[in-house]
Amino acid sequence: MALPSIPLVRHIRQLASRSEQASDTDAALLDRFARRRDEDAFTALVDRHGPMVLQVCRRVLGDAHAAADVFQAVFLVLARKAGSLHRPDALAGWLHGVARRLALKARADIVRRQRHLTSTPLPDLVSPQSDPMEELSARELLGLLDDELQRLPEVYRLPMILCCLEGRTQEEAARLLGLTPGAVKGRLERGRARLHDRLARRGVALSAALLALELSRGVGQAVVPAALSARTVRGALELGLPGTTAGASVYAATLAEEALKSVGMTRLSLGAVLLLTVTLLAVSAGAIHYSTSRGNPLIAPGNLAARRADTKTRKAVDMLKADVDSFRLMIQFLGAPGQPFHTIELLTKRVPREETPGHWAGDAIISKELAGRIIDHLADTGFFQRARIGDVAEAARAPQWAYRLYLRGAGTSFDEVLLWDVKMLQRLDALRKVLDGDAARLMDRLLTALEGERKRWALPGERAQHSHWGGDSKGLQCRVQAPTHVEQGMRLEARVDMRSDPARLEPGVKQLNVFLAPAYLELVLTSRATGKQYRVKPYDPAQGMPVQDRGDNRIPLNGKVPAPWVTSFPLVQLGAGLEPGAYDCRVEFSYPKAAHPWWRGTAAEWEQAGFWHGTVRSGSFRLEVQKEKPRTETFLLPKSLRLERGATVTFRQEDTEKVTLPVRNGHFVGTQIVCEGQVGSLLMGGSPKPGLELAIVPKKGDRKVDVIFEVFETSTPPQHHWSPGPGSGGYKVLWKKTLTLSLKQQ
Repeated sequence: MALPSIPLVRHIRQLASRSEQASDTDAALLDRFARRRDEDAFTALVDRHGPMVLQVCRRVLGDAHAAADVFQAVFLVLARKAGSLHRPDALAGWLHGVARRLALKARADIVRRQRHLTSTPLPDLVSPQSDPMEELSARELLGLLDDELQRLPEVYRLPMILCCLEGRTQEEAARLLGLTPGAVKGRLERGRARLHDRLARRGVALSAALLALELSRGVGQAVVPAALSARTVRGALELGLPGTTAGASVYAATLAEEALKSVGMTRLSLGAVLLLTVTLLAVSAGAIHYSTSRGNPLIAPGNLAARRADTKTRKAVDMLKADVDSFRLMIQFLGAPGQPFHTIELLTKRVPREETPGHWAGDAIISKELAGRIIDHLADTGFFQRARIGDVAEAARAPQWAYRLYLRGAGTSFDEVLLWDVKMLQRLDALRKVLDGDAARLMDRLLTALEGERKRWALPGERAQHSHWGGDSKGLQCRVQAPTHVEQGMRLEARVDMRSDPARLEPGVKQLNVFLAPAYLELVLTSRATGKQYRVKPYDPAQGMPVQDRGDNRIPLNGKVPAPWVTSFPLVQLGAGLEPGAYDCRVEFSYPKAAHPWWRGTAAEWEQAGFWHGTVRSGSFRLEVQKEKPRTETFLLPKSLRLERGATVTFRQEDTEKVTLPVRNGHFVGTQIVCEGQVGSLLMGGSPKPGLELAIVPKKGDRKVDVIFEVFETSTPPQHHWSPGPGSGGYKVLWKKTLTLSLKQQ
């Protein structure tokens, strides 16, 4: 009887050992491969983690062939490092990180190839059964997820990768990690909470159901082709053996070698690796096709090709890369001294400094390769299209509180100012992903100082958007930073920037009078549903007090952007007419030609001052007005009174009780105390506080006095000559009680 062939025997052995390998941990399989070059062990690792690795590669690259090359490179690196991994039991996290880094490296190579070969990017390979826009959204979303997973502590990252990306049950993950299912469940819950918070700070608002849906779709689509798996295993087994051939493509072998060098690993012999690929070059040659990168959420996929073909961008990139030794990128905070924000600089060579800019946090020397990656990143995000070339005028005109990207090299400079909002953080976060080493640590320090702003902008109602600059009005332009949504009745907090063009000013106009400037602002809201328009002015900036303008508060109109005006628009003044919905908004600033009522100079002095006058409007911004939510507050209110020193009514802490009252958005709480039939009353803002005293003058013969306590709310803010009552706006009594005080002892 003829003996079975060798391939058949190998196949039978694989079938016999499959159940055993399925129960082995990653550490055990790695040990078997490292010691005995066990093919079955490495095949089990590829089968176990290959779908996740391929999924990561496809999300970054968007091209099946390029992703296959990177997939092979990842497992070539694993084959070389199998016996020296610090945490073999954390293999899933290690593979996820390596796949992400190599895919990003491949994407940078793709960009450089396309720039030299063609001005038209090669198309992505998208499944014909699916909507390309849906595929794009899912890949970008999961690309963000990959980024944030790498930032999680390993204790949470590993269960998240195993269960969410690889689709394993908690029991399977527990077995692979050597933990109990309960421990895995707890780590998953805490990991999801941290991941949710991190994604929220990136501006990704997703429900858990949508996130789970996209994850499950990604897992289902990442099936490793049998041929790709076989070539990868064969390439790993024969890696470095003379006179053999491997299944890995040339590019995969080169990428693996570069990865091993970059982390200080033992250098692979490039000649040996190339020799291993000779017999399969014809098969893999067709796989070296690359597509346009869409991994960065800030790079609009439809505009990326236009940006790379843009003449200004192409010339800037070529010029800077030709003289990369002079590369200098300063990320500069523009703001008043004493603010807790930082300025840093990345450069390829140390340069002498006569002085350092304000808020200086240090510099970092970077490699030429990293400088090239930064230049590519700036090109992909449209920096060279927006930046001013060869001058720094934009920085001088920048508003207070902004960041500036100031790039120098090849004898010229590029300057762009980032407005103080969520988009600024997204730009800085995207740049951070490109960096490594000292540059990354320095950038982390800069971003850490911005964590407070990140959290604030993640809260509802915070100023998270900028309008565009409005049209020029007699040499003045206006822009607004405002929230994206606000509840009915709340105050709309806004920052208003002004900038001037001296060449467009009217003759004789030279400065702007900013004395009580918010008094001349007005918010205009137009309903998108009905077209109805609403107008609301800020609260009285004089607070009802007599004020005098002597001309001391003025700014020159010399082209610089002064500090912004921070003001509040009380939507409560619009009442119930401002219904929930979407509104197109703008801010108008109207300043009189004649002297205003607070002016204490003469008419001639007003004329000679050359104050700007007219109406300037900001660019439009969208505001979502949400329905008011019921709210309550708890107050300490008196349940009994005391009479002290013969004629002073008061109450102490022990005389109070806690009372919970409903309150409305945008309303102010006040207290009114009246001694009925006596001479004595008190009106004040806020709720009554223990220790409050009211003097009375009882009539002769009186044996008691009735004291009426009233807590109310009104839309009129407390100010000079404050007299709220039933006739004032939004007046409502929240709590009222009459307390009788005995005067028998007097």
